[in-house]
Amino acid sequence: MENTLSERVKWCMNHLGMNNNRFAKACGVAPPTSFNWMNGRTHEIKAGPVGRMARLCGVEQDWINFGKQPKFAKTDAPPGATNIVTETARPVYSLHAADPEPMAKELLDLFSRLDASGKTECLHFVNVFVAGRHPHTNGQDLQVAYS
Repeated sequence: MENTLSERVKWCMNHLGMNNNRFAKACGVAPPTSFNWMNGRTHEIKAGPVGRMARLCGVEQDWINFGKQPKFAKTDAPPGATNIVTETARPVYSLHAADPEPMAKELLDLFSRLDASGKTECLHFVNVFVAGRHPHTNGQDLQVAYS
């Protein structure tokens, strides 16, 4: 049962299969901060980190911070939706983009073939995969961040 903030944060970290260092990085904080979340020293997590954690786990921010129901986020966006919010300045591709990169177009085509459950699972996997990667020092290449 996840009755406290620390238990809900531990659930999220275990759900993602990450250690504290990777979990902290995925949430955009330093490892001591996420450690404090899990040991009960923190009573509420700031909007940015809790938002990233919620998106990665597919749960509601209010469930993480306060235990409010529902636990799981609603995923009822219509197919082909293009209202994509990003936290960093990087290209966002949609099914309606004038000339998307070939790999982005292929990825969107594959994604569009999934049912709602498959899309949710795919997005969860991609979020976890991307959270475990970091930009190379030249800002171009991506390398897996093992820790």
